[in-house]
Amino acid sequence: MDNEFHVFGFKFKWRNTLITLGIAAAVLIVLLLIDMYLMPISWYGVIIGTAFLVALLLATQTFPLRNLPSDYPYDLVWWVFPLSIIFARAYYVVNSLSEFHSFYDVIAVWNGGLAIFGGIIGGIIAILICSKIKKHNAIDTADCIAPLLLLAQSIGRWGNFVNQEVFGKEVVSKAWQWFPFAVHIENGAFSGWFLATFFYESIINLAGFFILMTILRKVNLRGFATCCYLIYEGFIRYFLESLRVPEYILYIPGTKFPVSQAVSLGMIFVGIVGIVIITIIRNKKNAKNNQTVNT
Repeated sequence: MDNEFHVFGFKFKWRNTLITLGIAAAVLIVLLLIDMYLMPISWYGVIIGTAFLVALLLATQTFPLRNLPSDYPYDLVWWVFPLSIIFARAYYVVNSLSEFHSFYDVIAVWNGGLAIFGGIIGGIIAILICSKIKKHNAIDTADCIAPLLLLAQSIGRWGNFVNQEVFGKEVVSKAWQWFPFAVHIENGAFSGWFLATFFYESIINLAGFFILMTILRKVNLRGFATCCYLIYEGFIRYFLESLRVPEYILYIPGTKFPVSQAVSLGMIFVGIVGIVIITIIRNKKNAKNNQTVNT
């Protein structure tokens, strides 16, 4: 049997993979036993943690695509993990202050309430800090992380399913009351079938992961993968936000315009401007190189 196997362009060693899967299975069994006999487990947190771990493991293979050390992700994780969680929570809290009445409410992330846009902001800050310390290019780092971020978001969205939150509008027609089009919800005032927006976003993000991985491997332009992520994620969130029930939409204070849609438009704009700038820089370099060759 070969020592390695390949999945979607990623190389895995059989021995390490089997050991990892064995450890994961053992941890899952322990968590199930704890949940059944000792105390409730926050499966939302488990899913988010799993998404983060998968992204970390794959980062060791994407970073060399931009000539970054394969062990660099293990330095980066000490900055990304805490700052992304802190900012994801802060973003949600700031935009929904009426839901929080004590410091405990603010830190109780296991009850839900992490905003991906806040996490992205925290991640960007972490990349800038760690890249400066380790003397690596921050844009190259972001390019290598961009597709993995979509994969982590795809996995993490199932945490919303576990918590029965962030679903879409009610589905009244019985003909459409089936998964994956809709999901059955029993959560406080919500009871019935609602659009399975968490599932839509999970699948779209998974598709985006493969698209951005192809871009990362085929297009050797610094910042291009990051800009594509901004545009892709911006379009997704802008569209899906309009499908959610109002109770799960954060609005700009004093308006009825969703914060996420405003941020999404900003992401799309920055992504498009970034690609224009990257294209101009590339064309100037090509023109300069051609001029040098001709002379």
